[in-house]
Amino acid sequence: MHGQSAIEYLATYGWAILILAIALGVLYFLGVFNSNAYAAKASPYSCTVSRPYGPNSTAYITLSGVCDNEIPEYVAKFNGQSSSVEIPYNPALQPLSQFTLTLWVYIEPYQGPPPTKYGSRIYMDGGGGSDQGWEIDVPSTDLGSTAPVTAGIGIGSSEQSLTGTVPTGSWQFLSVVFNANAGRAYMYNNANASPIGTLSFTPGTDMNAYIGNEVIGAFGNSPFDNFNGSISNIQLYNASLSANGIRALYSEGIGGAPIELSNLVAWWQLNGNSNDTSGDLNNGASTNVIFTNTWYSTYS
Repeated sequence: MHGQSAIEYLATYGWAILILAIALGVLYFLGVFNSNAYAAKASPYSCTVSRPYGPNSTAYITLSGVCDNEIPEYVAKFNGQSSSVEIPYNPALQPLSQFTLTLWVYIEPYQGPPPTKYGSRIYMDGGGGSDQGWEIDVPSTDLGSTAPVTAGIGIGSSEQSLTGTVPTGSWQFLSVVFNANAGRAYMYNNANASPIGTLSFTPGTDMNAYIGNEVIGAFGNSPFDNFNGSISNIQLYNASLSANGIRALYSEGIGGAPIELSNLVAWWQLNGNSNDTSGDLNNGASTNVIFTNTWYSTYS
């Protein structure tokens, strides 16, 4: 009798418990229990760089607005097929002797047959068939819990690069630091550095910069060059930031403001649009990019 009562109890309440567990799982997946869902968000243009003497000037350059490293309201989501941001050519975007590029990236994992050629571009400046310029990309491969990410430096008709392993399905801080005087370059994942090695650098000529794909040069608009994931807070400097500088930017988080303002040449926050908020007017034109405000369920 007692056994039958126990079975009836489980039958009565078991389904309710199962439904409740499923509901909680869905709410967790949607980020309802993520504190970032309720945190204050930085709206577009809430923090910018002020250059009183106009673009490319450095006198009295300051941060303007509310710059307290709040997470952005929006990030740029790329579909892996046709999304991109194109920035018109500007020699200032291809500093010859030193540069630093930093960004936050979320690489979507996938399983399936690898593409037959090339990888997806996270960021590319110059390039094409001549391999001039430099880039950060995901080489062609299946992407499970990790992804190989390559930082490439063009040297005329060839390229030197370093590939590191980066987790997929979570936000990561990537950066490339190049110093021609020292003949060295480094790629950082979060605040961990790996040397690329001794190299030289030949910038591209009259080539636009791209975020999310490559549509120039001998390769054309290949679908295998399109990035699948999200990108936020790209900062470009005409100086090689120190390891301490990289750590400082990483510790600020995904909404962190630039440092070394006198060396900042572009700041694409991708917080609602592809404009350059460095004051240097290197605005990008976005194609099929979704600026989503529901992204923070994946950021912790």
